[in-house]
Amino acid sequence: MFSFVAPRKGRAKITQVATGGGLDSFLKIYNSNQQQIAQDDDSGGNMNSKVRFHVAKGQKYFVAAGGYNGDTGQYLLTLDKVR
Repeated sequence: MFSFVAPRKGRAKITQVATGGGLDSFLKIYNSNQQQIAQDDDSGGNMNSKVRFHVAKGQKYFVAAGGYNGDTGQYLLTLDKVR
């Protein structure tokens, strides 16, 4: 589980890319009230994940990064600039 605070209102993009083996990545995004607001399995190409979602300035968001159905492996998690 990772977290970040949005520096401004806009859209955030998070990608999860497997860096070794055949990890089937899976992302879930939660707001500060612990409500799930987004999830993705494979829209990042191959078995990688990509999520775009709206954020509010100063709000904390949580990112659950892992593998689909308990799959494990190494990955790179990237948060693009909030636009």
